[in-house]
Amino acid sequence: MSDKLYDHIFIGAGPISILEALSKKAEGKSVLVIDRAARIGGAWGTTILPNGEDVEIGCHIWSISKPVFRFIDNYLELDMKPLKPQPVIYKNGKDIQYDWKSNVLTMRRMLTNLKHGQLKRLIIDWKSPAYRVAFIPSKYLYPVKGASTFSKALETKARQHDLTVLLKTEIEEIRDQGEYVDIITTDGSSTRCKEVHITSVSNVGRYSTPSKSFTPKLNVSNFIHVHFELSDAQGKKISYVRWVEDDVIHRISDITNQAKSDVERLIIVGVYQEAYESSSEEELQKRIMVKLRENNFIGESTALTNWQFNIFPTNYMDRAEFDSIEDAFNGKLKILPSTDLIYGMHHRLKDWNRLLLSSGK
Repeated sequence: MSDKLYDHIFIGAGPISILEALSKKAEGKSVLVIDRAARIGGAWGTTILPNGEDVEIGCHIWSISKPVFRFIDNYLELDMKPLKPQPVIYKNGKDIQYDWKSNVLTMRRMLTNLKHGQLKRLIIDWKSPAYRVAFIPSKYLYPVKGASTFSKALETKARQHDLTVLLKTEIEEIRDQGEYVDIITTDGSSTRCKEVHITSVSNVGRYSTPSKSFTPKLNVSNFIHVHFELSDAQGKKISYVRWVEDDVIHRISDITNQAKSDVERLIIVGVYQEAYESSSEEELQKRIMVKLRENNFIGESTALTNWQFNIFPTNYMDRAEFDSIEDAFNGKLKILPSTDLIYGMHHRLKDWNRLLLSSGK
């Protein structure tokens, strides 16, 4: 067991965990971050293509919150620009304004609150960036050079402020010892803290208290994408497409601007796990190319220069199980919101502005 007692240990090195850890450090607390991955960033990672390009691993879009964007700009100094053309929902061969998704969800939520007389909940929801109504197309900001610059900015901040990050380390158990919490890794070593922070995707084998032991039931999702390097830029101009009611493709992103070499066009296609498991990669990439061509996302003469599938496995717990574990630890285990990056950051923004920006940290 390590002799050091940390004030806070964070399980996972995703953006929200790193920023929260930095805010605790700015308060003068001792902090440790542990992650099984090889680098900081969580899902905002990269992959190496056959041509040597280091580009983001999957299709991403950021939700909208101007205060969060200001924080990212001021603290991480990240170069962000609006996606062009506008992101769309693609259904039955037609493009639908991406804002419609938020509009529909917001109206449903507000009507439900009104129906049940939940006026307080209505006010709270209206202040949340998760619920908004857009009458004109919104500006969906995203890092100019993709997720890799976001992860690198986090790595830079962690290094500048001597944040202790332990990578390539898996957690066997989080054990409540009464006054303290022990974090036990799969190699048998143990580190003690006063408070542990997890997210919905923190991979932990077991949670134990003096009276109870939890072996979490993890839902496993494989996020599968294929990168296509294409011979020309023909076809429909896109930034991000959410393709609905298709049995193979669920998302498309054009990331040509992330390529450093002379790539005519580079796109990522998000693929359903069922489609991936039901055929070979060779057959599936041919099937995807046909769909892209039939729907004018690529031209008739567009040829495939290189392609590569990648799988990003994610384990996550249901909210009800989270709540029972959090209750059992009597305040010594905290759950960070991380399902949506921008909304999760919004929840912690007040403290981060005070601790990370006002203090110059």
